Amino acid sequence: MTRPALADDHARIAAVAAQLRDDRLAGDPAAVESGRLTAAQAQDRARIITAIAAQWADFATARPLAPQSDRWHATGGCEGATEREMRDTLAGILEIAASKRPELLDAVEALHWWQQPADRSHWPVSRLTRAHGDADADRFWAAEREAA
Repeated sequence: MTRPALADDHARIAAVAAQLRDDRLAGDPAAVESGRLTAAQAQDRARIITAIAAQWADFATARPLAPQSDRWHATGGCEGATEREMRDTLAGILEIAASKRPELLDAVEALHWWQQPADRSHWPVSRLTRAHGDADADRFWAAEREAA
């Protein structure tokens, strides 16, 4: 995967992550009401997109990155998200942005790129986590195994 054009526009990426969170939190209740989503699905979607937005709010403002998979692990999956959940969610959002939200496509591509594994080693720590220097292989690998 080629580095996206907006990969270094952290403020724009953070703003789009927040917009995606706000859109999902506003739209999912209607999807539950209409039966397109269950309440549990909506709750998981909210947890994951909130984790994505939170890590980007930290990264864009140079605050210490609080790995969301640590938060997921510490709360028994009630908060935060695993690297895999965030990666899968952004892959789905990328598909939607390509067809329905072209104005967000460049930033969503960058979000998706940053969430990909930093290398091809056996532990899937994202580029974002690795770039921030908070990678702890055992911690992330344990959270990923639990989520599988």
